[in-house]
Amino acid sequence: MSTMDFSILEQFCELLGDDGKAEANELVNLYLTDSIKQLDSMSDSLKGEDITTFQRAAHSFKSSCANVGAVELSQIAQKMETQASVEAIPVLQEYLNTTQQQFVEVTKNLKHWMTT
Repeated sequence: MSTMDFSILEQFCELLGDDGKAEANELVNLYLTDSIKQLDSMSDSLKGEDITTFQRAAHSFKSSCANVGAVELSQIAQKMETQASVEAIPVLQEYLNTTQQQFVEVTKNLKHWMTT
């Protein structure tokens, strides 16, 4: 189970007042869409052994995860970003596999949050 900090989204809702939940839901939807692109970019960059692109995608993913409260995913992405220059491609692929699995759980959690 992924570690989520929904207080981040709740604070966002409070900050925006009456439209807060709708705006937060839009943010979550953007996160989900963009995250798939970032995960694909990381996967493609590993296949092409392009560590620079992998690091950039991991960095973007890390920040996006933090913005919606996906704490554990953000931490894994941080590890991928910092370890990319020293780890072999198979190790980075293992990190990415873990990330993809966690993303499935985060997606479920966020979709549930949006409906409550």
